[in-house]
Amino acid sequence: QTTNDTVWADINMTQMDGSCNSYAYAKIPLTGSNAIDSTSQFGFKYIISSLRESHSASNNDWSACIMDGQTREFYHSRKYHIAPIVDRVGGGDSFASGLVYGLMTYEDAQKAVNYGVVHGALAMTTPGDTSMASLKEVEAKVNGGSARVQR
Repeated sequence: QTTNDTVWADINMTQMDGSCNSYAYAKIPLTGSNAIDSTSQFGFKYIISSLRESHSASNNDWSACIMDGQTREFYHSRKYHIAPIVDRVGGGDSFASGLVYGLMTYEDAQKAVNYGVVHGALAMTTPGDTSMASLKEVEAKVNGGSARVQR
């Protein structure tokens, strides 16, 4: 976004389709044209994006990727098919919270992106903008099992 010859860079999550889950903007001049340039110019630790393939309003594939800004290593989560989507609202926030949990708990980019995409996917299978998934359900799905609720 450009205003009065100043470029504002989105420093949070920009989706590959151009939509944006932004929580903060920083007033910084951008000279680079891609994520790798941004990591070099600003020292970003990670560049992260969720990836949605929309087949219909209630049928999507969902995955995510993360690039380590220091090592330039790129990690991609497993792709999840979500059908039917009950409510997309909150999926991005749940992705972000799962990702942050994974980074803070494991300090591992691959695990973090897996936690993020699973938590986001599970959030879209319940109504409302707040995740109903428990840590136990997220961990079961991250580890390849079922996230089916056990009551």
